[in-house]
Amino acid sequence: MVTLFQLMAFPDMEKFQPVYRDNPSMKGFLILFVVFGAFTMVSVLTGVITEGMLEKSKGRQEEKRFERERARSIFVKRARKVFQAHAGSDSSFISKMQFDSCKEKVKELCENDYMEIRSKDLDAMFDLVDYEGSGIVEVEELLYGMVQLSSELRPMSIMELRRSFARGLYSVNQQVSLLDSRMQMMESSLREIAANQKLMLANSAASNGVEQPLD
Repeated sequence: MVTLFQLMAFPDMEKFQPVYRDNPSMKGFLILFVVFGAFTMVSVLTGVITEGMLEKSKGRQEEKRFERERARSIFVKRARKVFQAHAGSDSSFISKMQFDSCKEKVKELCENDYMEIRSKDLDAMFDLVDYEGSGIVEVEELLYGMVQLSSELRPMSIMELRRSFARGLYSVNQQVSLLDSRMQMMESSLREIAANQKLMLANSAASNGVEQPLD
């Protein structure tokens, strides 16, 4: 094996002339061994180098993700303090007017933490969180929306969007089913009323027909 490895690493065929001089098939074997061995060594070296590069790249990505998560956590704490300082008696809710008064401070926090959020993005986020259009939202929901606005698209975000869509669709289906059942009840009630009216008219006509000969 050591001799074959030496031949693969340093393909000097002159040393093996006594071996393959009287055996041409051995010469073909040695040539094939050298060629395929060289390709195998190149493949192994390429695989080892590639694996090392992927591991280093994965490590750098994990470090960057950790730094982003830490920066977002710090941003959430600072933004929560700003919102609670400008909120009313109930610090867990904030109105549109109170949000506008502290919007510039929140924007400065975003810039300090390298989060690219514009003023119109903050206004749009408040409107999106304000589902009922009451002008008052929860501070935690607003913070969650701001963090999601600055983060990249993740599989979890897609799953959350899918869950919200499924819940909305389920609620709509329930309301449609309830409306259909009520419409059926109203239709049956109208049929009963119409049948009762016909019966009353028939009874009235019958009673009039009986009384008429007596007159």
